Amino acid sequence: MAINSNFAVDNGLDPLKDAIALEKTSSPYANIVAVRKEDKDNENIKKLVEVLKSKDVKEWILKEWNGAVVPGSGDASDVLGRSASVAEITSPVSKMRRN
Repeated sequence: MAINSNFAVDNGLDPLKDAIALEKTSSPYANIVAVRKEDKDNENIKKLVEVLKSKDVKEWILKEWNGAVVPGSGDASDVLGRSASVAEITSPVSKMRRN
């Protein structure tokens, strides 16, 4: 069974000590902010990204989950393994099917 570290911590486990295996910090299974192409310049989105990349939020994440959840660098290379523009990251979202 695999579970996210935040769920493990919230249920009294320490993933850094209790896990059988941990994924690398360069895992492709990262949370990203994805928006429609037409929203890439939206000021609210820009503010959200700025806050998520802030030192305060990164420190909160590390403290809240005892270092078991690692905040991303805010760079697309965390997920893609290479640099990418905002437009490139957001463009696949517009191609997703809507049910």
